[in-house]
Amino acid sequence: MFTGTNLFGMAHRKSFLIDPFGKLRQVYDVGDFSSTKSKRHAEEVVRDLEVLMDLVSNLAALENKNREILDSISSASRIQAAVLPDLKKTTKYFSDFNLIWEPRDIVGGDCYWSIIFDKKIWFGLFDCTGHGVPGAFVSLILLSRLMRIFQEAQNDTERLPSKLLKNLDLSLRESLGQDELDGLRDDGADGAILQWDLGSSEIIFGGANMPIIIQKGENIEEVKGVRRSLGYRKSKILGEFKDKIININDQTRLFIFTDGVTDEGRELDGLAYGKKRLISFLSKRRELSLYDLSNSLKAELEDWRQKRHKRDDVTFISIKPI
Repeated sequence: MFTGTNLFGMAHRKSFLIDPFGKLRQVYDVGDFSSTKSKRHAEEVVRDLEVLMDLVSNLAALENKNREILDSISSASRIQAAVLPDLKKTTKYFSDFNLIWEPRDIVGGDCYWSIIFDKKIWFGLFDCTGHGVPGAFVSLILLSRLMRIFQEAQNDTERLPSKLLKNLDLSLRESLGQDELDGLRDDGADGAILQWDLGSSEIIFGGANMPIIIQKGENIEEVKGVRRSLGYRKSKILGEFKDKIININDQTRLFIFTDGVTDEGRELDGLAYGKKRLISFLSKRRELSLYDLSNSLKAELEDWRQKRHKRDDVTFISIKPI
């Protein structure tokens, strides 16, 4: 760096030694390159360049590894999407329907399920342990087991939401080895299942630690599921799953959602969005279509979160049956 001239008009320069992490280490006068200081300076510069080259090489290797991991997760995302049901086959029978499904990390532990059989529709939502790849693996096991349980059911009683949840709980604990003493993890899910005879004025609801919000015009209420999850070790010692009858009319709208919605943290202090705030939001927008309502909710949560990272996967399902 040029810093002026000396008494003889010669340019006076200094050399700044900065380490690979951007810290100023030393300032040298540059003149006589045969001096001991200059040689030491040159040696330190060479060592720092070697360290810098190692850092660049390591960063390149990390970048390649990160790209490989992202490619694998993207492939896993396509697999997860392929396993999820084609909702058009069942939701076309609803008067209105909308889905928000947003995994936090490309893939996630939230999953939904739907099937039509013998003029009845079943619709389920599940929030599996964790998020990202571990959550996605649990969701794939859950969906596989649920479809097998449904296919092996012998009558209408075995297809009631409470019965499906009970058998799914048993099947998950078996699949995940939850009854083994040497098990290393305790995974499972919360969930809800709806059953509707097409055109009828009743919906059967069964919840495993997951509620449903029911809106009829200006009236809105929450119906809670049983305080028991699916698949966890402790679930077998808790209460039995129950069916609840929900009377519906042409004004009824139903909302089921994972806790990623209500647990969304505010940027300022991390305060959760909360269920009360969600119910208030729905009450004030009862005139919106479910599509517009869902878009408004996404904007609401983004405004609440702002630059804060998502805490969890987010799924919000809106149904207007009649």
